[in-house]
Amino acid sequence: MQRLPLPLQGIIWMIVTGFLAVCIYAMALQLHRHFGYHPFQIVFFYNVAGLVFYLPFVLRRHISLKTTQPKLFLTRGLLEFMGFSLSITGLTMLPMPVHTSLSFTSPLFGSLAAVLLLREVNNIHRWISLLIGFVGVLIVSRPGVTSFDVPALFVLAGALCFAFCGVTIKKLTATEPMGRIAFYMMLVTACVALPFALSEWKEPTREVLPYLLVLGVMVAMVQFTVSLAYSKADMTVILPFNFLNLVWSSLLAYFLFDQMVDSWTILGGTVILGAAVYGIRYAGRVNMDAPTRVAAGSS
Repeated sequence: MQRLPLPLQGIIWMIVTGFLAVCIYAMALQLHRHFGYHPFQIVFFYNVAGLVFYLPFVLRRHISLKTTQPKLFLTRGLLEFMGFSLSITGLTMLPMPVHTSLSFTSPLFGSLAAVLLLREVNNIHRWISLLIGFVGVLIVSRPGVTSFDVPALFVLAGALCFAFCGVTIKKLTATEPMGRIAFYMMLVTACVALPFALSEWKEPTREVLPYLLVLGVMVAMVQFTVSLAYSKADMTVILPFNFLNLVWSSLLAYFLFDQMVDSWTILGGTVILGAAVYGIRYAGRVNMDAPTRVAAGSS
């Protein structure tokens, strides 16, 4: 893959990341539907299993775990726990393709969070993208026509939490290496999830063990693939390929859960993702000029 152009490498890694993410959610749904595990316990399993398979990488690379940002790591752990718990809860009540389409709103919320917390320059394009994305959400959920209203709110709330996670990651990358960030994400989130998981605890059986092993491998792998995707290409290049997540989730939903994707979900998901690409593309252009304008304004 090293001979391929960097943007193409980024696209390939983003496609792999999306496929792994959809498989992880499919595994979470299996743990809930077939084994009766609560979303709190699934979030705990997710992070502990991933941590077990990620720890050898930390030890082999001699990644220092000393940090000056414990509060920021704790904030991210809390947001990750809320995001996954809300998202998985919504997943248990929605068809997988609908869940995937609604999850495309996370970059839209992230754009707004960057304005509020990172002081990025606001502009009309952000609001246009949010408006278009909201239309896409209405297309997918069709309030009053479907029974998706409340479950959709769980997924959207989870997407909002993940958007704020993105802000904490951006702040952490200023002083922390990605290996340390990934390690503490899983460790802190597992610690936050533990008391909630214990309140709904169901003893794992031997039958569940293979699922947890596969889940751990995928969680550890996605830490690498997402970092590679973002390091090889700009977000505006790779984000459109998130649409393939809707393809993966539709296939897994059909073969594993006998769920069908409808045209409204495809249309709404396309609109939401298109809005995210539009917002990030134009926000990036405006922020390139931001230092000049900010410096002039502060003088």
